[in-house]
Amino acid sequence: ITSSAARWANASNGSSSLTPAHAITISTNASLGYSITMYGPTLTSGANTIAAIGSTPQTSNPGTEQFGVFASINDNPSNNATIASMFSTANNYAFVPNDITLIFSADSPSGETVYDIAYIVNISPLTPAGSYSSNIGYIATANF
Repeated sequence: ITSSAARWANASNGSSSLTPAHAITISTNASLGYSITMYGPTLTSGANTIAAIGSTPQTSNPGTEQFGVFASINDNPSNNATIASMFSTANNYAFVPNDITLIFSADSPSGETVYDIAYIVNISPLTPAGSYSSNIGYIATANF
């Protein structure tokens, strides 16, 4: 990672372009659909952290510390599948650390929908070197 370019998480050493890190597949027969939330800390290396973008979506800004999430519908969208507004604008990212945050939902029974999750990181020239990581959990809840 350098301060001159954004980096996206993937299964190897990262990517220099927007790349989904993983997909979430969901369907439900629950009468009121489902909710998918996420929870976790920002990127951390020892006592050092990379600033999370927060709840107001922002574009990538190389040279400024940023950690954020972008979400999209990948495949088979049900008519009632939605992405929370803070994650749905193309080329914009958001992340609220240590807060249970709604990311996807449907308000009625839903066929299979595949969502993609992408993570972006930017650093400043002053960001301490280190091995930064985060453990973000996703929880799917049926709504009855």
